[in-house]
Parts: sequence; structure tokens; C-alpha cells
Amino acid sequence: MDPKVTKQLISNSTKPLLLRNLLKWPIMQWSLENWTEALKEEKMIFRCGYFKKSKCPQWEGNTEFVHGDITYFIKHLDDKDKWLYFDYKHLQEHLRNVKGIRDSIDWAPLGFPEIKLEDSTIWIGSKGAHTPCHIDTYGFNLVHQIYGRKLWLLFPPDENLHPTRVPYEESSIFSKLNFFSPSIEDFKNVGNCQKVILNPADVLVVPHRWWHYVENIETAISINTWVPMDEDNNERLEESIVQFLVKLMINSDAADDIIRKVMLNPNVEDAETTVYPCYTPSQLEIRQTICLRKKWPLITPRRLLSTCREYCRSRFEHRVVLAILMSNRMKKLNFCCNN
Repeated sequence: MDPKVTKQLISNSTKPLLLRNLLKWPIMQWSLENWTEALKEEKMIFRCGYFKKSKCPQWEGNTEFVHGDITYFIKHLDDKDKWLYFDYKHLQEHLRNVKGIRDSIDWAPLGFPEIKLEDSTIWIGSKGAHTPCHIDTYGFNLVHQIYGRKLWLLFPPDENLHPTRVPYEESSIFSKLNFFSPSIEDFKNVGNCQKVILNPADVLVVPHRWWHYVENIETAISINTWVPMDEDNNERLEESIVQFLVKLMINSDAADDIIRKVMLNPNVEDAETTVYPCYTPSQLEIRQTICLRKKWPLITPRRLLSTCREYCRSRFEHRVVLAILMSNRMKKLNFCCNN
């Protein structure tokens, strides 16, 4: 298929697409032994969860983080009590010395030659490793299954999966529903699910703002990238408001360490640099937003005001617009605590 046609098909799709055998990466031929050999010198941090029933999803803040290597991972593949996930690791920061991976990644056959290794993310997990159901507010997602199989449950953006911004993570809106150990009562009004078993050599296209729950059916490896869209500018505006409110809450006198742990996903490591209060103009000049896991920078309050002015004719009008954004849009932003 012509890459230009493929790109047009992907970019214009409003529903998930499953593309087979379009990417011929050399690492597709690697066995688990090949991966073990290639990663033997790499230090890895795994998220460790458990095969147990729980009322809430296994949020990252409720799981453990274990330092190890690929040998440790292989040793625990058959563990009946826990699962391990080397998840959401940007390849510009991790596994940089693994030449086989660097030389393999090529999104050009899908029509995206500009997307490189630096824009890609790797996921290596054992059976049961999963990501709680969520929406990505930026871009659309291309997922290439490299090894093993993964279960994807996808829902359209308007499906009510009880969204929440707690725990807070930039550009991720989580669902309160526990897909890993579900309660029938919680899911009785849920529908419109599209189930996909992703096999090696498959590419899944996840459209903008589609809900997705992802779980490893067996030991699995995948590499993905998020493709920016024009809509991202509006999404950044809304994200900056949420980020601003989170900052106010976690720095309030009523907030203690427990509240901060519940409010923030572990990847938001430094709230002082990732969430902005009302700094003076001089402070904002020298401070930078550090986006720890997404490749798009977040808007600071100063840039937020500047963005608002693009839609307004006067300072008074833009202040009114900002006030409306801060109040009436709260429901849309799903800024609420779990029930």
C-alpha cells in the first residue's frame, strides 16, 4: 500500500484500525532469548502489580517499583502472584545502546517518515501486566506489536466510563472502572466496546480520545508513538487549567503527603516544576515546564493567558473567557475525586 494513502487513511479515521504486516522491522524476528541477550547490560525499572481482586484499579501509585534487569524479568515470568511491566519508556532515554532496536524503528511505511526512535515508546511486560483504562488527550496512537499478544478494549470518546483526573497525569484521563478485576454491577451500563487481540506484526491505530484498556495476554513487547494533531492546541489549553488547579490543591494547607500521593501519578515526580502556581512574570521567565512522560510541552499560566488573547479582543474580554474556563468547564475537564 502506498504510504501516502496509508497516512491519509490513518489520519482521517475516527474509529480504531487494525493494520497487518505493513511494518517489517528486523526486531520482529527476535525470540525472547534474543531480547534477553540484547538487553543484558540494561538497568530497568519495573512496575510490579498483583493478581488479586481489588475495588479500585491498580493505579501506579498503588503498585511497587522494582529495580532489576532483563534476567530478573525472565526469572519472574511464571510468577502466579505478580506481574511486571517495563512500561511507557521513551527510547530517547532508555535502551539507547541497543543498536538492534535503534536500527529497526521505521514508521515511514505508514506515511510518517518524520517519526523517529526518539518519538517512540517501548512496553515490555509479563502476563497480566496492564494499564488502567484511560483517554489520551493529545494526538492519536500508533501501536506496533513486536512480541506476544495483547488485549485491547476500546470505547468511543462519548462512552461514560466514569472519567476522573485523580490520579493526575498530564494528558491522561483515567476511568474509575476496574477492568482487571471487574464488578458486574459497575459495568452493567457500559457498551460499545471493540475488542482487539493484537498479534505480532499488527499495528493498531487508536483515534484521538478513544478510551482504551490494555492487558498482556502473555509476555508481550510493543512499541508505540503518538502522532500530534491540530486539536492538540485546544487540549493543551484545557490541560494547563487542570494542571494549575492540581497545583493549588496539593500545595494547600489541607494537603498532606497522603493526599499528594493519591492526587498525583508517580510519573509526576516534581510538582514544583510540572504544575504551576501564580508566579510573578520574572519567575515565569526563568521557569520551564518539565514534561516527564509526554513529548508535548504543557502551557504555563502566562502562555495560557496569551492563548486566550488570541480569541479575545480586549484584556477585559480575555479575563472573562478565562473565568468561564475556570468554572463552567470543570465538568468537562473531569476534575473530581473518586467516589
